Formats: sequence, C-alpha cells, structure tokens
Amino acid sequence: MKFLFDSNRFYKEFILIYINLEISLLGLTFMILFSQMCHLLQYLCDCQVRHRIEAIVAFSDDFVAKLQENQRFRYNEVMQALNMSAALTARKTKEFRSPPQEQINMLLNFKDDKTDCPCPEEIRDQLLDFHEDLMTHCGIELDEDGTLDGNSDLTIRGRLLYLMEKVTYLKKKQAEKPVDDDAKTSSTLQQLISDTMVRWAQESVIEDPELVRAMFVLLHRQYDGIGGLVRALPKTYTINSVSVEDTINLLASLGQIRSLLSVRMGKEEEKLMIRGLGDIMNNKVFYQHPNLMRALGMHETVMEVMVNVLGGGESKVKQFTLRRQRI
Repeated sequence: MKFLFDSNRFYKEFILIYINLEISLLGLTFMILFSQMCHLLQYLCDCQVRHRIEAIVAFSDDFVAKLQENQRFRYNEVMQALNMSAALTARKTKEFRSPPQEQINMLLNFKDDKTDCPCPEEIRDQLLDFHEDLMTHCGIELDEDGTLDGNSDLTIRGRLLYLMEKVTYLKKKQAEKPVDDDAKTSSTLQQLISDTMVRWAQESVIEDPELVRAMFVLLHRQYDGIGGLVRALPKTYTINSVSVEDTINLLASLGQIRSLLSVRMGKEEEKLMIRGLGDIMNNKVFYQHPNLMRALGMHETVMEVMVNVLGGGESKVKQFTLRRQRI
C-alpha cells in the first residue's frame, strides 16, 4: 500500500515537469507536439500499470505468508488435539488435504458468507483494505459497503453506459467545486491526461487518424484501470531474488537472437546466434521456469530460428544448382 502512495507522489512531481515541458515546446507545430507527448504519456501509463502490478505482487507475498502461517498454526492445533473424534478430525483436515487451488478458494471465500471461511478476521481486513486502496488508485470510487458504484453489468453496453455515467459524474463533481488558482493544475496523472486530451481536441482540428487514435487510447486508459490490470496480470511472472542475474542474462541472449532474425546472417552473425543459443541452454532459469519460457514466447523464437536456418540452407542449395546449370 505504501508503494502505491509513493508512485502517486512520483506522478505528481512529473505533472509539474510536464507543464514546464509543454510550455517550452510551444514553438513546435501542434501535431509534432501532440504526437511526441502522446508517446510520453503512453509510457507514463505503462509505468503506472507496472507500479500497480508490483504493489499487488509485494502485497501478495506478505499476504500469502500470513495465510500459510495461520494454516500451520491451525494444522498443529488439530494434530495436537487428543480428544477429537475421527469424523471431526477428517472434517477439520479437509482443507489441508485439498489441492492448493482449492485451499486458496476456501481461504478467500469470505465475500458473501464469513462463517464457513477459516481465514482470520485480521487477514481479511488487510485484503479488503488493499482492495479499496487499489480501486482508489485506479480512479474507481466504492460505495460505503466496499462495492462498486452502479450495477455490475459486464456486457459491452453496460460497460459503455457505466463509463458515460462516470464521466458525467466527474464533470458535475468538478463543476460543483470552487475553482482556485492552486486547483487549476491537475493533481493526478489520470486527471492530467484527461484534461490534456480534451484541451487538445478543443484547441485545434486534428486530421491525422493515428494521432486521433492515440489520443482516444490515452483517454480510454484513464477510465479502464482495472481492465488494464486484468490484461497485464496474465503476462506477469515473479521470480526469486536469487535468479535475477540469470534472468537478466537470459533476456539479453533472447533479445540478441531476436534481433539477428531480422537481418541476413553471415558467418559472424551465425557465431553470435550459436553463442546466444548456448547461453540460453546453459541458463538455469531456462529449465527451472517453464511458465516463464512460455510467457516470453521462447518456443516461437526457437521455431523462427529453425525456419531461418532451414530457409538459408534451401537458398544456398538453389544457388548451387543454378551455378551448375549455368556451367
């Protein structure tokens, strides 16, 4: 939770830098300025998503450790009980005999009914507090009972209506507030990008379709914070701090191989390719983390290398046969 607040302070400091940068670039044409600033703001949005995911991972590490510690305490309590019947022991140890996915489902099943959940009240409150902080950081306001505002219609029509209602609500909320000189500057990255996109659209006519698409994507990302997290989390992979150096070397070798696939390879490029493949094969992470290899698209890269090598061999055979025919 502290990480979320620290990243918010970083974005507030960036807002002041952005305002000074926008003033200094007024000598450029508007289209060039808009295009460059869109790339910069997209990068800032990506950094914000990464910070949120890192906050989720950091909280999950501590949260799961507390869950396991509580599980160990309850398991030892059951095992040390002397006057417990066999049926009661089987019922109390059902949680520990279940697969890991079913165990976590039992522990987190306290949203509707809290009586059958073995998770302690203190750990539940920690998860609910982090959930509220994350929703607030994503720009989503919750009701007093901790649920989302409005209905939970997840269809395209329902999501569009919810987005329109949210924008209308924010406009009314800003109109009701008294306008001060200090309040004219945006206080969050979401408000900064929203105000900037609206101001650009009002100041000049934008005919470039790529720029219009980039502005719309930026504006949409400000009201789709949860959707961005949902799409980014399946691409996220966490490793132990011991494997950081091996992972960096693996990514360096993989990037070198992918850069060589786009060029016509000679003898030196072939040596670099062989060396890169050897470094990957000798890397411990390559064998210990198959899910990471799947997320990095390692198998697709290996197939591209094979196709590249086979294609190069076929072209050499064709060149050799053409020379013989000419002779």
